[in-house]
Amino acid sequence: MPTYSRDLRTASPFRRAAWTALFLLGAPLAARAGDELVLKEANHKEIGTALRNLVEAEAKDAKAGAKARAAIVDVFAKTGKAAKKLADPAAATQAVLAMTADLGKAIYFFDERKMAGIKPGEIAAGVIDVEGDQPSKIGYAVWTPKTYRPNGETVPVVLCMPGMKDGKPYSAKQFLVENWVDAPIREKTVLVAIDMPADGAVWNTLFDDEGKEGGIALVMRVFGRITSTYNVDYDRIFLVGVETGLPVALRIAGMYPQRFAGVVGQRGDAGDASWENFRSVPTWFAGGGANCTAFAEKTKAAGFDNCTIQQDGNDAAAWAWIAERKRIANPTKVNLVLGAPAPFQAYWLMTEPQELEPGTRIDAEVDRAANTLTITAKGVKRVTVYFNDVLLDLDKPIKVVCNGVEREDKIARSLEDFISYVRRRTCDGGRVYVASKVYDLPPPKD
Repeated sequence: MPTYSRDLRTASPFRRAAWTALFLLGAPLAARAGDELVLKEANHKEIGTALRNLVEAEAKDAKAGAKARAAIVDVFAKTGKAAKKLADPAAATQAVLAMTADLGKAIYFFDERKMAGIKPGEIAAGVIDVEGDQPSKIGYAVWTPKTYRPNGETVPVVLCMPGMKDGKPYSAKQFLVENWVDAPIREKTVLVAIDMPADGAVWNTLFDDEGKEGGIALVMRVFGRITSTYNVDYDRIFLVGVETGLPVALRIAGMYPQRFAGVVGQRGDAGDASWENFRSVPTWFAGGGANCTAFAEKTKAAGFDNCTIQQDGNDAAAWAWIAERKRIANPTKVNLVLGAPAPFQAYWLMTEPQELEPGTRIDAEVDRAANTLTITAKGVKRVTVYFNDVLLDLDKPIKVVCNGVEREDKIARSLEDFISYVRRRTCDGGRVYVASKVYDLPPPKD
């Protein structure tokens, strides 16, 4: 995760929230072009390794970077030629860039996973040293399945925000000693718990009044550490909020909905958590209060209908719910209700940090059959849309409707764009983009 600059530390609370949202890194689509694997694992590994080599080489010097860039261009052309029998290098490269699922598999080989510091079959404590004007340490604990191997099967992640115990934040290590201990859970998933701040007032914030990281920033720091260390299944990362940790889990999922497959709430209430950005993020509550019930009712009324309440549910029931779900990585419908702090991005849609008015939101939808993108927004002047061939057919013109104004676009896949998105972690192993375009929005029609 990035180190924050002095400018960010001393910026206004709104600006800190806005830029941290950028730095911290609908219904599912039916199988279609780009959504099914075409290449072999050897191809995935070759592409992913070439991506890593490029990033590492460019960090050394220009000559090494140029050589690595030529190599990755050659890998894409060669792979497309073999897979699609295309002699033209440009056409062959375009063919590979259209293979969305295959590119996702390749990204899994971008990070070189190692066993150093990982203890399968044990609970291990970890610390993240936060540098900057106000250095601090973030404590967390991890359970790793005995069968975990960095080059083996990807593993789901359950990221826990424990509540309080004996009037103090529940120790991360002790939480894992006492909770989620059933063998079927421990055999299948990486369990992570976070040492939440001693001051409960900052749990649900990015920064406190002095610019020190709050609970949300801590959780996302640990998220970054785990996803860069473990061979995680990016489509199966879940947040668990226990008691006072539940509002934090809901706030995080609402700020970064594209990152998570779902939220589990145990023995807590939803507080004042917003429900609007949960169209594609399911929730499960056990032992919840009245606000959990209200959360479920509001999501159902909005047409999401993806909140489950099982008041007597235990860890095993929560795991059973998790085991049946995967992230909706390419939702056909995206709604983004802006707020401070965050969010400014949801899935394939992003806007700029801005001063907000009540009701500021974006609603967007793709229809691949009609190759149409529709964007309706209030209080937003500009949006960025990320594209892949699962969402829309990039070989054909796309009809774009922005606040009722129609236009036609031809979106070109770009190897350079794809590389930059992988470098910036805009893409992950389950969410891939190969082009983007900024749209200026006319005022909404009455």
